Amino acid sequence: MNLLMFMTIYTAQSLTTGVPSISLLDEWEVFKTSYNKKYASLREEATRLSTFLANKEKIEQHNAKFDRGEVEFTMAMNQFGDLTREEFAKRMNGYNRAGRMKIKPPFYGARKLPIGAYPPGSYTGPKLSYGAIPFDTEDYLNEAAIYVAPPENVQLPAEIDWRTLGAVTPVKDQGDCGSCWAFSATGSLEGQHFRRNGSLVSLSEQNLVDCSTDFGNMGCDGGLMDHAFLYVKVNRGIDKEDAYPYEADDSGCRYRRNEVGATDVGYTDIPEGNEKALQAAVATVGPISVAIDASSDHFQFYHKGVYYDPTCSSEELDHGVLVVGYGTDKLTKRDYWLVKNSWAESWGDMGYIKMSRNRHNNCGIATAASYPLVK
Repeated sequence: MNLLMFMTIYTAQSLTTGVPSISLLDEWEVFKTSYNKKYASLREEATRLSTFLANKEKIEQHNAKFDRGEVEFTMAMNQFGDLTREEFAKRMNGYNRAGRMKIKPPFYGARKLPIGAYPPGSYTGPKLSYGAIPFDTEDYLNEAAIYVAPPENVQLPAEIDWRTLGAVTPVKDQGDCGSCWAFSATGSLEGQHFRRNGSLVSLSEQNLVDCSTDFGNMGCDGGLMDHAFLYVKVNRGIDKEDAYPYEADDSGCRYRRNEVGATDVGYTDIPEGNEKALQAAVATVGPISVAIDASSDHFQFYHKGVYYDPTCSSEELDHGVLVVGYGTDKLTKRDYWLVKNSWAESWGDMGYIKMSRNRHNNCGIATAASYPLVK
């Protein structure tokens, strides 16, 4: 029995919609070729075809709503077309908010700082707290600058795009690994390094995946951007990407000090849930690491437009991304955040998504925002 006949018979038995047409099977073949999909058996391929057809129907139904003016973004088939929503979320979304504040001693995690700027070494206020357990390196950590939002009478730009200003590296691909946190962290550090030194250096996500486990991260099983920033601080650097290329897998640490591409002296957390503070940080600091709820199949197949999901959570966050700008959509007049993802250019709008801004912290985009401090 050839593959086409097998798939037709199997799908006819398993789908309530009946036998897929030859054109749909041709579309399936194009999908497999486009994304280099290979399956262990014909039965597995039949299961994936069933999922593909179900996702295709969801996309078409959503886009029909867009045509009727009921939603403001479109969806499109992409490399995740053979994954269910549950499989997609488990495989791709590696932000581990449950691990926040649970770094191994003596490195206690995320601190809440006010937003503004004191030059490094000039802060003369009270000692900052780093958790319930005191530790000897508190003075060391306190050398970091503190970012404070501009006064309310300071006019922020109506829009900004750090890509056009040279602070953003090309879209990357985390592959089959829950390392979104590492890509978010390197993206923010790349931007800060550019702003301080004038050169844009692509940094090694694999360095973070392999080497920051003692700081609470779990490689391809998830992590936190703040933990990555703290690793870079204590490690006194992170390697360049070309010296420590990405592998989408956990491996032993191979950090080389002579290949360092950037350093930081700590990090700052932006006040939780405060979109105005996040806007000020994006405008005055640069690209900012954020975490979002990306578990919806709407996010899985996002294509264009301003993304808004009234069902997503502002607390149950599962994916780390990078805010590289903001603005207002000229057609819909909706405010948006310009967000860089790490799922290659084949996802979304060439690897980017416009997420709703000033709509009650939709999908938690301002819940866990932070950036590294670079001298």
